[in-house]
Amino acid sequence: MHKVRLTYTKTKQAKYISSIDILDVIAKALTRVGVKLVYNEGKTIKPEIVSACTLPIGFESTGEICDVIIKDHIAEAYLVRELNKTLPQGMIINSAIYVDINEEDINKRVYAAIYEIELIHEAEKFEGKNNREIKEIKEWYLKMFNDYLSEPAILVLKKTPYRQERINIKPYLTEYEFMLDGRLRITVCTGKEKMLNPEYIIIGYVEYINEMIDYNIKRTKIIYK
Repeated sequence: MHKVRLTYTKTKQAKYISSIDILDVIAKALTRVGVKLVYNEGKTIKPEIVSACTLPIGFESTGEICDVIIKDHIAEAYLVRELNKTLPQGMIINSAIYVDINEEDINKRVYAAIYEIELIHEAEKFEGKNNREIKEIKEWYLKMFNDYLSEPAILVLKKTPYRQERINIKPYLTEYEFMLDGRLRITVCTGKEKMLNPEYIIIGYVEYINEMIDYNIKRTKIIYK
């Protein structure tokens, strides 16, 4: 038996596939290309496949990871090439590597993830404005974003079906930087013991500027021990 680690991209329509269904999609794709999967021996027979960290539906990612136990060693390049012929639109296998089959499950080793957040401005906001004025508007939103993240405590309203409370998300944010194109790259705690849905970053920002704004969140890397 062998453990193969697949990294993959999930964008476009594939971002609406749930984390559980994604594993089923990958397992079926492996079977179609001739890979013999190893199954558990529990009451519910399932292939031995584990995701590094669940991602909320609707989020894009270029750095998802899953580990699969297979019976026979198959060339990594073959796996990448053949799987990409069978996966649905928006899913791409980036790499396949073999790892120690006895190492701890990867989902237990994850402690952070890197996200890119892009603010999307409505066209009406720039109507009648020249290039300088448009630039100033965009710079204002980024300045406010930086001011918001620089606060000593970032209190965000968290709602559940049973309660709502203010939580301080500052301890969950380890580092961040604004890229040249205005996107925010931010590292967020994403482990079993300490996890933050990155959407709360935007929820707090919207409240901070007292204005609704559209956005796109993409995960680019999962960090594990």
